Amino acid sequence: MFDVAGDLKGRFGSAALFYMSAWEYEPDGMIDDHTVRDLTDEEVRCISLFKRLAETIPAIPASILKTTEELYAAVGADKYEEFAFAAIRAVGYRTFPTNATEFLTTLNLSLQFLART
Repeated sequence: MFDVAGDLKGRFGSAALFYMSAWEYEPDGMIDDHTVRDLTDEEVRCISLFKRLAETIPAIPASILKTTEELYAAVGADKYEEFAFAAIRAVGYRTFPTNATEFLTTLNLSLQFLART
């Protein structure tokens, strides 16, 4: 059975790490392509958002997790990955979920549409 909560935990953690690691790479850096710089306000906001999403995973209702598992089985691993990846990329830019339940509910709407086509 697909572990939705575990998948989200990994995705949210990786996204936060992506933004936390951004400070250490600067293409025009002076020492081995690495320059320490301050995080931008946008990066700080995204890190905070993904941390909050990760912290709220335990509060996702079981019914929503079950729906996601069923949708995962219906659309397949490749399509789920494609849509979940796109949903993560949209966070902080096109979507601003306040918790993991809201994120997953939005993802499920996309997956439901895909499953019907």
